[in-house]
Parts: sequence; C-alpha cells; structure tokens
Amino acid sequence: RLALDDGGSPERLKVVSVAIGQLISDAPMPPEIMCDIEAAFESLTMPIAVRSSAAGEDSAQHSFAGQLSSFLNLSTLDTARAAVRQCWASAYSARSLGYRLQHNLPLETPMKVAVVFQEMVACEKSGVLFTCDPVTQDPTRYIINAVHGLGEGLVSGELDADQYVLEKSTGKLIEQEIVRKESQVSLAEPSGIETRAVPVSQMETPVLNADELKLLARLGRRVEAFYQCPQDIEWGKRNGELLLLQSRPVTTPIADPA
Repeated sequence: RLALDDGGSPERLKVVSVAIGQLISDAPMPPEIMCDIEAAFESLTMPIAVRSSAAGEDSAQHSFAGQLSSFLNLSTLDTARAAVRQCWASAYSARSLGYRLQHNLPLETPMKVAVVFQEMVACEKSGVLFTCDPVTQDPTRYIINAVHGLGEGLVSGELDADQYVLEKSTGKLIEQEIVRKESQVSLAEPSGIETRAVPVSQMETPVLNADELKLLARLGRRVEAFYQCPQDIEWGKRNGELLLLQSRPVTTPIADPA
C-alpha cells in the first residue's frame, strides 16, 4: 500500500504504478463501455487520436498536464481499445502518483479519467499559445511557441521551439527567438508517430509568419474572453487552416493588469 507518509521513493512509486496498471489491464471491460468504444471509433474518419481527460487535470490550483497518456494515429479498433486501458492506467503512473504526494492530494480518491476519441490532425506546424507570460506573470503579453509538424515534440520537451512575444492589446510582435529546428514529429506508417528531419531550407527560418501571428493573437483573445482567465492553448495548422486543439487555465499566479 502507498500512503502519503511513506516518502514516495521513485522505486516504490514505480512498483505501485506497475501493479495498478496490471490490474487495469486484466480487469474485464464492461459490455456497455465496449459498445461505447466501438460506437465512438466508427463515428470518426481514420486515423484517430485517443486522449486522456481527467476531472481536475488542469485547474487553476493543480496541473497534471503531460502526466496522462495520449495515443496518436490509431487506425484499428483493437489498438483503440488497448489505448483506452492505457489512458486509465496513466492516472496511476509513477509520475502522477509522485505529483499527488508532492501536493498532498489524497491517493485514496480515484482520479476519474475520461477518454476522448478525436480525429487525428496531421498538422504542418503546431504550438502553444499562452494568453499571458507565465514566467514573468505579465498579463499584457502573449507568448507563442511553434514547431514544424505535430505539437507532441513540443509539449513533451523533446524539441526546441521558436518563441514569439506579442503585445496583447495590439497583437504587435515585441520580440522573437528563432532556433535551429533539426527535427519534427510526424505521423508514422501505418500508425503512431515518428521523428523526422526538418527540410534544410526550414531549419533556421521562422515557423510562423506575420499573418499567422495575427491569427493566433485573435484566437487568444477569443478563448480568453470565453473562459474569463488566462489560457494555455494548444493549436495546429493544417492545409492553411488554424485549429484550436485544446485550452486549459494557466496554473501559475498572474498579476492583475495595471
């Protein structure tokens, strides 16, 4: 048994996590959930993404962002079924259990993890838009990070990204940092994702142009106005269309505008 007072050593967390994962893997799937999985799978055009979405995953107080699993570019019902179990099990990964211990969150309370089936979006470029500066706590700026390909490499920390700082009131570009981008994450064949080389001509050029920055500033204003608090937005661009993939509250304290 893992308790809040046992210290939560990495070795102990891993043992407990593996044991819980095995229980979830071996448990019989209720027939009604099997039917729901099949219906959701058949309602979408292949390939799909299977993503975790937990109650309280990203609140203003705590963030489990990046701790729950998602599975990209799936094309068969069997792989989708397996991904559902893996999403549930990820709520009890060693990293998630350690986070709960660190923040004194009760381990006895099960984390309720929903699983979302979505169309898989093969983005040419992707990134994150903060409708504030989460580092300096400045609410008057947008911070945009962008990479070629899928955003998975950015949110996992695997890839370096270009960064753009915009003035929130006008959308004006204040500063930018363009890095050398040698790799990108793309859809693999027949399923899953893979890391590929970025074309040499794109390695040192900005991922985003002025028009794309304006579109992102407009998106940031709309999303923040809807939720009435600073947002951490994941976006992508496919076939010339800017897509909102996910939005959650910024979890760091933000200063009130002067």
